[in-house]
Amino acid sequence: MKSWSIALGCLSLLSIGALAQQPSADVRQACHADFQKFCAGVKPGGGRIKECMGPHKDELSPACRDALFEAAQEHAPPANGGQSAPAKSQ
Repeated sequence: MKSWSIALGCLSLLSIGALAQQPSADVRQACHADFQKFCAGVKPGGGRIKECMGPHKDELSPACRDALFEAAQEHAPPANGGQSAPAKSQ
């Protein structure tokens, strides 16, 4: 199940990283209508999009949610903190 914490984490990641510069084409395309609906007057930058979209998380389109989830997965650190699993001794 795709949790909202991951999607909101993605919004945080994107607003700090990619969204602060330029959102991915997938997120931009999937969330364009949501942005226009909820945040049309919001100027990008400084976390303003994240602040605007966050309260509308339950109203975002499925396509936008899926794109945010996928982007979060791409930007998420490895589950083990980037460390290799210890080798098993035989």
